[in-house]
Amino acid sequence: VEIVRIMLGDGRVDVNRQNHHGRTPLSLAAINGLVNGVRVLVDGRGVDPNLPDYDGSTALHLFIYDKNVEVMRVLLSSEKTDVNLALDRGHTPLTLVASTGYMELTKLLLADPRVDLNLPGLAGHAPLVHAVTTGCLETVQLL
Repeated sequence: VEIVRIMLGDGRVDVNRQNHHGRTPLSLAAINGLVNGVRVLVDGRGVDPNLPDYDGSTALHLFIYDKNVEVMRVLLSSEKTDVNLALDRGHTPLTLVASTGYMELTKLLLADPRVDLNLPGLAGHAPLVHAVTTGCLETVQLL
């Protein structure tokens, strides 16, 4: 974490530099569950948490499959994080978690007042439709 702070303080370092997959330091920290690294990066000057990789996924989208509640808390704590940003394939963070049944992540997203519950995702369907289609009854009840 100290190295990350040093890099953030050096104006010559591109804090949004993407690797060969389009992943940024923030997205790599998020998918690897490095909560303290995510915390330092998401609050860092110039860091863009909404920068998509070459597949169109942001840090918030990428880590959802890892089910890391702490990383999501940190990402959601930043005003810079666009909680409604859709992937190139159309999924928003809420449509992703609604179709996976990850209840803790779903509850965290639903607790964020910025989240649009009716924003359509893949194929123009709202999160509720994704939850119904995939049989996530508990998510259906929450939505």
